[in-house]
Amino acid sequence: MKKLILTLSVGMLGAFAVQAQDVDVTFTGSTAFRGTVYNAIKALYAGTSTENATTLPASGASRVTLKGKMASVFGATRNVTVRLSWSGSGTGAAAVANGTPVTVNVNATPQGDAATTTTPATFAFSDVFQTSTTVANSPSMTDTVVGVIPFVWVKNTPVPASVDNITAQNARAIFGNGRLPVRFFTGVPTDTGIVNVEGRDSGSGTRITVLSETGVGGSATIVQRKVSAGNYVADAVGFSGGGALATDLALNVGTSANGAGGAIGYLGLGDAPTVTGAGGAILKYEGVPMTFDNVRSGKYTLWAYEHCFDAYSVAPGSDEDTLRTALATEIEVNQLATSTTAIQFSTMKSTRLDDGATVTP
Repeated sequence: MKKLILTLSVGMLGAFAVQAQDVDVTFTGSTAFRGTVYNAIKALYAGTSTENATTLPASGASRVTLKGKMASVFGATRNVTVRLSWSGSGTGAAAVANGTPVTVNVNATPQGDAATTTTPATFAFSDVFQTSTTVANSPSMTDTVVGVIPFVWVKNTPVPASVDNITAQNARAIFGNGRLPVRFFTGVPTDTGIVNVEGRDSGSGTRITVLSETGVGGSATIVQRKVSAGNYVADAVGFSGGGALATDLALNVGTSANGAGGAIGYLGLGDAPTVTGAGGAILKYEGVPMTFDNVRSGKYTLWAYEHCFDAYSVAPGSDEDTLRTALATEIEVNQLATSTTAIQFSTMKSTRLDDGATVTP
């Protein structure tokens, strides 16, 4: 009996030791969904966290490290560090699938601490299915759908007011050479001027979604533009984040070697205000304005499911699994209930089987 009691005591001490361990989890992936994830994580910390972000506000930063207590998830004594490193959906999915380290901020405080390191990411948020990424089939990753994210086309101020809509045909044409005459958008032969297109890099879920939806093909080679020395020039790579793309569009440059005109681009709703706040506007897509009701009903089809991937490295019941479950619940129940950038999955009245696939009831 004494031996049994001793064994149980040692086992209990071991359990307490495990419970006392710090939790350290890294997320990467979608820049379009970064604000929602950040806000959900802050809510789980319930005011106990310190943080270090590359820029402010931290909800829009490319990297944030947070540390504090998540009493509702892990109890009141355990320290929880969450590292966010946003690189784009496709890039993030590949990093998790391949175990490729991502760059993170080392410390959660003080603000502005520039120390960085690299670490494998535990999870990747993605605007696209795994089949749309460079790791389409290998390895197969677990997929938790946590919401729906709409995208919009935006224009800057030099683009005429008469350009208020873009069709899939327009998109296919402009991605062919990086620019189109204004008359292609308005249908008025006498309209003059050039519309340039700016966009994201090939690892971006926003780009993959837009190319899939418009029939170009998610991995297609396209032509895009960017601002350089006060003019629009060819951009062979594309912007690595929605914030950088929005900032470039918001410069409101109206000249290029190909004639006067402005630019359009595609963004998540979290980054679009940078352009509209500088006088730009959101375009209709296929004649339909973006509203959450239009997305839910299937009228507006430029949207994607938001996925959370892991490469089967997260054991059921582990700290990582516990955090994912709590985070997914916080996102669906609380964050997306009042969000202006993404939609609760449970409220959708339409569905699609793949990126760019037909939307059905």
